[in-house]
This record gives sequence, structure tokens and C-alpha cells, in this order.
Amino acid sequence: MPREPKPLRLELNDREKAIIVAPAGRGGHQALHKRLIDDLAVGNCVSFNDQQVGELIRYMSRYGSGGFQGRLRKAFKRPLKESLGL
Repeated sequence: MPREPKPLRLELNDREKAIIVAPAGRGGHQALHKRLIDDLAVGNCVSFNDQQVGELIRYMSRYGSGGFQGRLRKAFKRPLKESLGL
């Protein structure tokens, strides 16, 4: 019987948390952004399943240098490196 993967839980510091601001407009990244804002409204931790980690990394690395992508890189670079041992 396959094991259910554990979620990746990333803790942002207050500065990193402040980088994630309310989304504007509509489009693919707004759903991710809204989820991050909702999770961060109750603390500094965000949990990701495997699919969501992939989505986060894709937005951070593959979708250009837009404002949202840059904020994700600034906010999640340190916690990802620490959690993944990079």
C-alpha cells in the first residue's frame, strides 16, 4: 500500500510574509496567491502537497520576472532552501 506523502511546510519570517500581498486582477496565479494569503492570515506557515510545491517552483522559476514571480522568489527562497537542504 503506497504511503501518502507528507506536506512540505514552509515557515516565512515576518519580512517574507509581508512580501506576499493581496492579488490584483484575474488569471492563473491569483488562485495560488489567494491561497498563500489565506494561509498566512493565520500564521507564518504554508503547507504544500507535491503538486502545489511543483506549482510554486514553476511560478518562481519559469514564468518570467513579473511582480508576483519576483515576490515569490523573495518570500520562499530561504524557506525552500532550508527545508530541502539546498
